[in-house]
Amino acid sequence: MKKYPLFLLISFLSFFVSNVYGKRDRTLYPVEWNQISKLAKKNPDSVRTLIQRFIRPQIDTTLTYKERTIAYAGQTYLPEYRGVELTLMDVDNYLEQNNTDAAKNLLKEILKKCPLNFHAIDEMLHIIFNELNDSTKNTSFTKDDLKYYSHLGSRIMNTIAATGDGSKEHPFDVIAVRDEYLFMFNYLEIEHGSQHLIEGKVPTDMFDVKGKSKYYGKDSIYFDITRVLELERI
Repeated sequence: MKKYPLFLLISFLSFFVSNVYGKRDRTLYPVEWNQISKLAKKNPDSVRTLIQRFIRPQIDTTLTYKERTIAYAGQTYLPEYRGVELTLMDVDNYLEQNNTDAAKNLLKEILKKCPLNFHAIDEMLHIIFNELNDSTKNTSFTKDDLKYYSHLGSRIMNTIAATGDGSKEHPFDVIAVRDEYLFMFNYLEIEHGSQHLIEGKVPTDMFDVKGKSKYYGKDSIYFDITRVLELERI
């Protein structure tokens, strides 16, 4: 798993440090899956509006954390999200073949339809970073593009961080397994050990924490994968 360039992590970590360890009684905003599902079916444009507010270059300070969770989780209930995971597999294949141009074109298509797809943002961020730092490469990307996608990744991780505290009682909510790894590696800076699927009323992925960090000191970390399993069945 690739990590973000170190200088980008500074902004990513600010929310978690100040709110998780700074305030033990902080307010949590767990994803309300059933309500978001109903909202997306009844009024999908309301979810799209929240997504557009979420992705603005200048952060929308009026966007609440509840609205952020609706945008993040709600995207998966929109028709334009269908087929994204299969396209991302093609992206990964192109990257393994070092066909960056083909991967980049697919990522642009994905992010045009689903601008909050964390996997796509992560891959695009690394492509931009590498192209900007390759003196032999002619690129259309700018430092503003790098800044934009790094801030967008930060906002998504901040949103995931607000949904729980990583405990069994309050797991972090995610919409994709890839988001679990990105969050652990790039936000909490922890190394995980074995992974366990915990079935129950709220299905969770539980990871043993192998390498703790100053941002997360527990022995295990839990993720609510309710939507992950639902998407696998579609």
